[in-house]
Amino acid sequence: HDMLFKANPGVLAQMGAIQLVRGDYLAAKPLLDRLVQLQPGVAQYRYQLAMALVGVDQVSGAEQELRKAIELAPDFLPARVALARQMLQQGRHDEFAAQVAAVHALQPEHPDMLILEASLARLQGREDEALAKLERTYAVAPSQVTVRNLALEMVRRGDRESGVKLLEDWLRSHSSDTPIRMTLADLYMESNQDERAREQYRAVLDVDERNIVAPNNLAWGLRKREPKQALVYAERAWELAPDSADVLDTLALVLLDNKELSKARARIEEALKLAPDNPGIRYHAAMIMHAAGDTGGAVGLVQASGGRRAT
Repeated sequence: HDMLFKANPGVLAQMGAIQLVRGDYLAAKPLLDRLVQLQPGVAQYRYQLAMALVGVDQVSGAEQELRKAIELAPDFLPARVALARQMLQQGRHDEFAAQVAAVHALQPEHPDMLILEASLARLQGREDEALAKLERTYAVAPSQVTVRNLALEMVRRGDRESGVKLLEDWLRSHSSDTPIRMTLADLYMESNQDERAREQYRAVLDVDERNIVAPNNLAWGLRKREPKQALVYAERAWELAPDSADVLDTLALVLLDNKELSKARARIEEALKLAPDNPGIRYHAAMIMHAAGDTGGAVGLVQASGGRRAT
């Protein structure tokens, strides 16, 4: 049965797509890897594999798959849009502009195209044009993507109140929209509205039990006030993502706040192995070493980090 499953492209495609929709990229990746091995000439499958690779922070692999998808199907819009977004995120602005032009040639009025053009306008200093394009996109195609982009642009321009209100209004009629709820929670956290943020993270967990960021952020926010409850959330995130340096870092500090020093040290050492150059994790490791009585080790780690402090 297992061999039949692994050799059946239809089943692999269906299961991989389900895991992508769920946001379970670790589960999606091996399914889509196998699918691409079986059917390397399908642009859609390479695009889906790229999305899974982005989800597990394998950005260079994702770019390779997107370029192969475009090579197979030059008019395949999702791959073009995804590659443009990667170029923007990596600061490769000339390549970003080239991809925007390629997308424009395919579908100049597509909502994704207007969002990309807004980003290009912002890069080129045309701020009002960027906002106008995002407002237009949301008006003609209201969606999770368009409302989020418009809200974040409002916040970026200093109108945080309008951006937050836009997301709050959206959630009144789209209560199960987890990504928008996460974005709203992050905005609350940035403006020190911690209890409102926690309400949103808890609401996320009500509809998405496998969400990793929500319990991790809840653990971080509660670790000083309610360390025992924070530990419940931190362990939940760790169970879902045992190889995430960020999750291990949070768990280690929550364990420290619960006076469980040996466990805290074990977890932060695992985090350091996964992200040895992360200054925040190195600083937290030094804190835990110091609390455990290893002052020399703590000082050495801070000095090796150049004395940089991160919370």
